[in-house]
Formats: sequence, C-alpha cells, structure tokens
Amino acid sequence: MTAFYSSKAKGIEVWDAKGLISGSVKSFLPFPQVPGDSWRKPFSLIDRLEISKDGKFLVAAMKYDHELAPDPRKVYVWDTRSEELVYTIDADTFALSQDGKTLVTSHHGRDTGRLDVLENQKSIKMWSLANGKLIRRVQVPKKHEGIVSLAVSSDRRFIAYGRKYLGPFFLTPETNGMGMIDLQTGQQAFSEKINAPFLAFINNDRTLLAGGESIKFFAIQ
Repeated sequence: MTAFYSSKAKGIEVWDAKGLISGSVKSFLPFPQVPGDSWRKPFSLIDRLEISKDGKFLVAAMKYDHELAPDPRKVYVWDTRSEELVYTIDADTFALSQDGKTLVTSHHGRDTGRLDVLENQKSIKMWSLANGKLIRRVQVPKKHEGIVSLAVSSDRRFIAYGRKYLGPFFLTPETNGMGMIDLQTGQQAFSEKINAPFLAFINNDRTLLAGGESIKFFAIQ
C-alpha cells in the first residue's frame, strides 16, 4: 500500500490513496512528549521529512521556531510497517544515504554554553538507519557556526555539507559556504564560499549540485 505523510505540530499524519480522496487520515505518529517542555506546542514544527529508499523508515527533523528554545533538537525515526518510533537522535539536520542504510546528522549550532552542543556542531555523525547505532564521527575541518545542509553519495564515500551563519535578527540559519569530505581519507576534498542550503549528488556520484537561489555543478574526480 502506498502511504503519504504530512506534518503537524504534534506529529505526522499518515494517509493512504483512498484517504486522500475521502479526507480521512489513516493513522497518526505522535512526537514523544518531553516533561516540562513548554516550548514544544507553540514553537515546534517539522524541518525535514524523508522516507528511506526501501520504504522501511520515515525520518523527520523536529525544530523549534525560536532560537531561544531548549536544546537539543531531535531527529525521529519510525518503522513504516509497524508505525512505531524506533529511536531519536539529538540533531538539527539530517540526510539519508541513497541505499537507505545510513543516516547522517549534524547541528546548526547555537550559543547555548553547553559543551556537548558546541562539540556536536563541529562534527557530522553517521548512524545505522536500521538500529540507530553510531558508525562514525567526522570532524568538519573548516571553522563554522554549524551545519545546515547535508548530502551523502550513493557509495557513501563523500559527505557534502553547507556551513551556517546567523541571518537577520540571529533567527534564520543561512549558509556562507560548503564543503565535501572524502570519507576514505577523512580529509576535506574541496570547499567553496557559496550559499548552499541545497545539496545533492547526481550522475552516479560524478556531480554534486550545490546552491540556493542559483545552483552550481561540481565535477567529482
């Protein structure tokens, strides 16, 4: 059965094809409630929603629509067959590998004074999508205030990322540069000073798309 997903402040609505016509929601995947989290109801929203290529997992990034909201923010992973929440990860943004086996996460970065948040925004983490086990932590070599966009090549050799600076009134995460890390060497393959909220590997990983209002194409050797 084909499933369709839409986001609400308290969770994810699941629709089937018949429900889209009748207007009836098939089921609802609620976000876990955090005791004492008074920010969740007025400010929480879905920043990103993606289904793994094999259709087994639904991944959503929750964010608070307010820079003063509590940390950490969450990435949720559901099993689409049982519709049960499998695990959560403390992160702001994520990307899925094209084979549906690896989840990659990072943090936008906020001046919270918390050492764990400050450390997390300097790195990118790779997880097994099936069980949420940490596979690898990759340090981002260039100085930045956090990561706002990610992409993983289909062979999982390269990770591209967009770096962040704070936008107007310090509320809007924007990018002022991007880079690509070669996971075989652990080194940065290249970096560019371009706005890159969107990243994607195409053409059998021979090309990286990066940009926002305009898109640039980078050939990968």
